[in-house]
Amino acid sequence: MKRIIGAAFMLGGAACLYFFAAGGAFQGRELQASPAGLPFLSLGRCYPADAVLMLGALWGFLIGTFLVITASGAKAAAPAAAGSAASRYAAATTGRKGGTIGLFMLLNGLLLLSTLFVTYIGGMARQDVMAVGVFGLIALVQMGLGILLVILALFERPKGILALILGIPLHLVGIAIGLLAFFVWGRA
Repeated sequence: MKRIIGAAFMLGGAACLYFFAAGGAFQGRELQASPAGLPFLSLGRCYPADAVLMLGALWGFLIGTFLVITASGAKAAAPAAAGSAASRYAAATTGRKGGTIGLFMLLNGLLLLSTLFVTYIGGMARQDVMAVGVFGLIALVQMGLGILLVILALFERPKGILALILGIPLHLVGIAIGLLAFFVWGRA
């Protein structure tokens, strides 16, 4: 089932990439550039659709590839444990992987950077302040949620070490970029 969902994500990413490239070529037709670079050079002219389509293509391919690669075959059913409730719980959690909160933290950090990118594209292209502000507000909410998820992931048992190693720096970089953009770059 994970492979089917992963393939659907990859097809969705391909569709987003097509619409991004076609829209970018149409929006940038007056630019003097090579046709291969037009979608990226015209980024921000059709804000926020072009930035969201580009990130949708990236996210579709990443999530789809992750789901296809991590799909495993059918697992054998565990035999029913006999005994007390404590022994059944211990038998059920023996092979349990940790780091669920850490994975949510990592995903939130990646989404935070994506939202900051969409906000940056809107600000760079001097688009409507309200549209850029909505994405900035979403990034602010993701920063607060990220701080909460970092705290919860640090106290999670069992810990997902890889998610912690990747997620905490992502959040710190995202929060630093957001604060720098608000307090320093936003004043210019």
